[in-house]
Amino acid sequence: MSEPLQALGYRDSPYLRPNQNWVCGHASQGCPCEIGPDKGGHCRSGYECDPVRVGDRWNCTRSQLSGGPCADGPLADGTCCRQIPLCRPVRSWRGRRGAVMRWLLAVVAGLLILVLAGGYRTAFINPGELSFQHAELTDCGSCHAAFHEGVRGWLRAAWSDNIVMDESKPCMACHKMAGRGQLVHSLPAESLQALSMNVAPATAGGRSVGVQLANLAFGKPAINSEALPCMTCHSEHKGAESNLASLSDDRCNTCHQVQFHSLASGHPDFARYPYERRTPLQFDHTSHIDKHFRDAKMAKMAPGECRDCHKTDKNGRLMELKSFETSCGACHGEQVAGAGRASAKGMAIFAVPGLDVAGLRDQGAAIGEWPEFADGTVPPLMNLLLSADPGYGAANAVFKAIDDPMDLSEANAEQLAAVETLAWSVKSLLFDLRTKGVAALHARLQGILGRPLSAAEKAALTALLPVDAIAAAQKEWFPALAVEIPRQRAGEVVLMPSDKAPDAAREDNGAGETSDKKDADGDAEIDTGKKDADDEISTGKDGDDKEIATGKDDEIDTGKKDDDDEISTGKDDDEIATGKDDDEIATGKVDDEMKDATDSADRALAPVIAVATGEDWNVSGGWYRDDFVLRYRPTGHADAFIRAWLDLTGKAGLRREESGQVFETLIDAKAPGLCGKCHSVDEQADGGLLINWRAYHPADGLKKSVRFSHAAHFSLLDERGCLTCHARDDKADYAAAFKDRNPATFAANFKPLPRAVCAECHTAAKAGNKCLTCHNYHLGVFLPVAAHTEGMLKEVSNKR
Repeated sequence: MSEPLQALGYRDSPYLRPNQNWVCGHASQGCPCEIGPDKGGHCRSGYECDPVRVGDRWNCTRSQLSGGPCADGPLADGTCCRQIPLCRPVRSWRGRRGAVMRWLLAVVAGLLILVLAGGYRTAFINPGELSFQHAELTDCGSCHAAFHEGVRGWLRAAWSDNIVMDESKPCMACHKMAGRGQLVHSLPAESLQALSMNVAPATAGGRSVGVQLANLAFGKPAINSEALPCMTCHSEHKGAESNLASLSDDRCNTCHQVQFHSLASGHPDFARYPYERRTPLQFDHTSHIDKHFRDAKMAKMAPGECRDCHKTDKNGRLMELKSFETSCGACHGEQVAGAGRASAKGMAIFAVPGLDVAGLRDQGAAIGEWPEFADGTVPPLMNLLLSADPGYGAANAVFKAIDDPMDLSEANAEQLAAVETLAWSVKSLLFDLRTKGVAALHARLQGILGRPLSAAEKAALTALLPVDAIAAAQKEWFPALAVEIPRQRAGEVVLMPSDKAPDAAREDNGAGETSDKKDADGDAEIDTGKKDADDEISTGKDGDDKEIATGKDDEIDTGKKDDDDEISTGKDDDEIATGKDDDEIATGKVDDEMKDATDSADRALAPVIAVATGEDWNVSGGWYRDDFVLRYRPTGHADAFIRAWLDLTGKAGLRREESGQVFETLIDAKAPGLCGKCHSVDEQADGGLLINWRAYHPADGLKKSVRFSHAAHFSLLDERGCLTCHARDDKADYAAAFKDRNPATFAANFKPLPRAVCAECHTAAKAGNKCLTCHNYHLGVFLPVAAHTEGMLKEVSNKR
């Protein structure tokens, strides 16, 4: 054991007082006084000892180090007889060092005050040039808030514990990171915890010396949501060529729970990369390659390689799907348009539900005129529109409980009331469309949604419904609608017409047309109340009522000839009297009756032209009437009408029963348009349903953990092309993943990418294996930095 610097016994060594700034002046002679100078450096002189009285005598107490008790001893009054001479104390080395430091500090402080108070203070404290991204910032106050506060503000900032966090705020002013820029990986603690729980273990041990020292000094980091200042990773003032995004691997490994040496040594294996969810579009590569593309009929249209359907995006990173016409249209284009469908090619939008007309008439139902041969049901989309009517919902619930609406002979009062409510709701909807146009549809939809419709929504949700289609449907289904609805809305009971009585008067259709009446044989009469010649043919009597009653020709009474008796006699009255034909008299020309007879015979033998049905006529899509149903046929792929209704009814917050029926009907894989055959549906957290209309396409500004550029790797592919890295998984049940609406549960068509494939090239000596080569730190959607225009606007304003 080493010896102490001095002996500590009072007999062995004097107390040197090393912590004092002054030393006795006699120390240089080897005989310093024991009392020493005071704190101010003044000699306190005094005596060699302080005598002690024992009995009646004073004894000397000088220490052995000073020679022991003196021979003379104390004086009679007890005063020591040996007085120490005055000295001139000197500074100790400690005191000298302290004095030098104080002077230096004073000089430095004076110089700082002199420099910082001058005009060159900014040049004096400039730590270096900015990077080229920030080179336009010439005012230090743009980033350092304390700059314009002067020296006092600088001193306050220098001793502030929050200065690094405060100086990160200007970064967030330009870099729009949704308030998450300073969180670890820009993620909340819950997300970080979930990621840490799912991380794979390291494949091999090994850490750099720097990581080991950091773990030894600070321990393993805890997962938390504490904010990190930007300067933790980004260091400025290193010149224009510095890389602000550069980060060492040791800095990444120090924070990560799983620590390893490099990609080839220790990096966890890729579990499911690059597949995170099922594909938005349902396309089974296995079934198409192994089955459909080998079919003789499809082989000539099948793609020859991956690039026939896929292409890189404009940055060369993501592989995108080409257009429908290029990738899928050759095989599925006509299917989407309805070619080959055994059922109707158009979807039912409006329909007249089938009712037991005879039974309702017998029970005195007040539904007015109703077509007897209608046998359909209320389509889901029409049901949604009718739900805007008060009382329809309850009535429809009762109506749906009826076993057979075509047999209502034993319907009870509640069921009859429900049928009446439903019937008038259907008629009112058609009447409103007839009189108000598509604005009636818009009003109903706005009432259901609780918000106004945009111009684009109005056009898409009605598909430009033509007025002729509604007019023709109304004339065919409910000819007397213009009379019945006003009466019903006025509170009048409108009963069904008798099946034995002549048909009710046909009123105009709202367009001002002249009303007609029918006679017993069903032909229209002129509004004179007289019968026409066809009745005379069937009865063999003059159409005049008087002639029928008297049996005499009114020519006798009137002196005028008519043509009614020509039928019974076979002779023309005028021709008998004049010897000329009536037509010849009127026209001045002689007709060729033989030629007329021949032409009539030819017309009778001419074939009847078969008129195309509405479904066939609208081969390119649109509205058409099919008996008692108004249908809409898709116009092809990406039909705006179907898409608009799917997007609308898939949103949360609507009447889920009515809108859900519309959604499920339209999204069915076999529905017209075949939308659900390829486009998957994802269930959202709020209960809404999102239709994936496009193949995978990242959101603008999305930064994921892994980034990869396909274009940069094309030169490394062998004769297998994309299969060099993406190996098909023939045993995966790809289609099963689309039976539910959870995109996280799926089986990919391709196997995960092996880590060894990447590690072959990505080494320190070849392509590089730094963490930031493949990974982003900030995760989420971040918009590009936007230039501030406030200063520009002020400058323009000042010039004005």
